[in-house]
Amino acid sequence: MVAKSLVNHVFGPYVLRQVIGGGATAEVWRAEHHCDHRPVAVKILREELLRDRFHQRNFLKEQELLGEISHPGIPRLRHQGDLQGRPAFAMDFIPGASLAEVIKQPGLPRQRALLELCDVVGYLHEQDVVHNDLKLDNVLWRSAGGLVLIDYGSIRRVGTMREITSMILREPVRVFNTPTYIAPELIAGKKATKASDCYALGVCAFILLSGQPPYLDKNQSGKLRAHATAQPPSILERIKGFPPNQARTIDGCLAKDPADRPVIAELISAVRTLAR
Repeated sequence: MVAKSLVNHVFGPYVLRQVIGGGATAEVWRAEHHCDHRPVAVKILREELLRDRFHQRNFLKEQELLGEISHPGIPRLRHQGDLQGRPAFAMDFIPGASLAEVIKQPGLPRQRALLELCDVVGYLHEQDVVHNDLKLDNVLWRSAGGLVLIDYGSIRRVGTMREITSMILREPVRVFNTPTYIAPELIAGKKATKASDCYALGVCAFILLSGQPPYLDKNQSGKLRAHATAQPPSILERIKGFPPNQARTIDGCLAKDPADRPVIAELISAVRTLAR
């Protein structure tokens, strides 16, 4: 259980009000500015992980990278510091439900949602950043329309030899990805790349456009085995009359070999054609 004593604690210009979420590494609180009551989300490293160098480094890396990127589909970093000796940061509070929750609602513009998600990931990849936990649960669909990609706890910067060398030397391989979306190479313990993000986007495309993930196994071990060894299905098998050229691009995201997958620009182009 999270500590109720944090209610009404002050974090910079913000006052904590209530817990709104959390996971194994952090608690997320709703807070508001003490002057105009503007809401923010405050993420706080769990107290029991203060001596865990791996999780503490990841938490600080998340803060650092969020401070370096700016996109309408990404929460903006508002404040960072310590709260009762625990690393914490404030970011935009995004009202809305996840795409995983609203996907069955009538009227959801699925192709547009997929295009917006690809656009956010495209921006990240331009910055040599991978999200590394892409799934519909981590995409908030705002009631006024449009989406925001959240949960950057597994974010990584790639593409520079300095960063790659640092990751190899200091960071142990740990797999935290959701089995429904995980790329085969991550199951094998390899590092996250832009190609593994594109694999997860391919799974998102299958779910958004066809209503089902590419692999239909119910249990976790079955899902992992399918991602690692099963022949990927084609979205043409799920949707009658789906445009073949766009199907090839979406299907290509599920290629076992990362080198055989399309880059994000190719996926954006294919999805944009669908959304017209």
